[in-house]
Order: sequence, then C-alpha cells, then structure tokens
Amino acid sequence: MTNRKAIVTDEHRQEALLLADLWERLPHTSQAVFGEQHGIGSQSAVGQFLRGDTPLSLKAAAGFAEGLGCKIRDFSPRLAEQAIHFAGLAGTSDSPASIADLSKFEIQLILMVRSMTKESVDAISKLAQELYKSSQHAIAPAGSSPLGTPAKPKSVKSASKRHKETADH
Repeated sequence: MTNRKAIVTDEHRQEALLLADLWERLPHTSQAVFGEQHGIGSQSAVGQFLRGDTPLSLKAAAGFAEGLGCKIRDFSPRLAEQAIHFAGLAGTSDSPASIADLSKFEIQLILMVRSMTKESVDAISKLAQELYKSSQHAIAPAGSSPLGTPAKPKSVKSASKRHKETADH
C-alpha cells in the first residue's frame, strides 16, 4: 500500500487563504462539529483544508459552502467550475450554467419582476421590447422568449442606491 499525499499547489494555497478568510468572517460551529455536520470529516481535516495543508476536494468545498452559507466560487473558482460541469452531466437543472454569471443588479431585477403582478410584468416586458428595438438590436423570432435574445450585456459591477431602494419596495 503506497502512502500518496496530494501535492499542494499555489492555486490550492490561494483557495485555502480565501476559505480561511471566510471562516474568520462568517459564523460557524467548532471545527469538529462543522466537519461532522457538513460531511468534511474530522476537526483535523477541517484544519488541514483551512491551513492549505491538504488541497480542497469538491466534497469538502461543498461542505464548507453549505456550512458557511457562501458559494464555492467565493473561495475556489476551480472547484466551482467542476461543480457546474458535474451538475450539467447530472441533468438535474433546467437553468443554464451562466446563471452564476448574473450581477447583483441583474439578480435584483429578477427578484423585482417575480414580486410584480402579471399586469406589471406585461407592461415591463412591453417597455423592455420597445427599448431593445430602439437600440437597433435584432429581436429573436416569435415564440423564443418575450424579450428576444439580446447580446450578452456588460457586467454591472454594483447597483446604484436608487436601484437598490427600488428593489426593496
């Protein structure tokens, strides 16, 4: 039986630093309880992942994300990509993988629309179509989506105070 220890790379160390920062900032139980509750392993395993002594596995990353209430991409873009890949292979999601690329502003818009009446959604859809047409973009054929298929928008870094207040109402 060979005793092979995984090689820790700079990328693994960076993931551990980001994870340790989240660990310090977010509420959690003791390492022993946390590891047991979230399927990571013993207190020793949790400590090894946080120090970067052991490279994070997808299973451990999922446990940390679940327990800390964050996303895997918050500390490991590498494992977030793996998770998206495996989710696609599982065929369990109707959502495109690019949903993870939505900005905070775009998410706020979606949440606002979800809370509106059908009449308001229809009015917003009509206005959005008019604005989109006036910006001289081609609209997708009828039946594809109510707003057509616009080109991928530039990422909005953060919502303004006015948009945030609107999202709260």
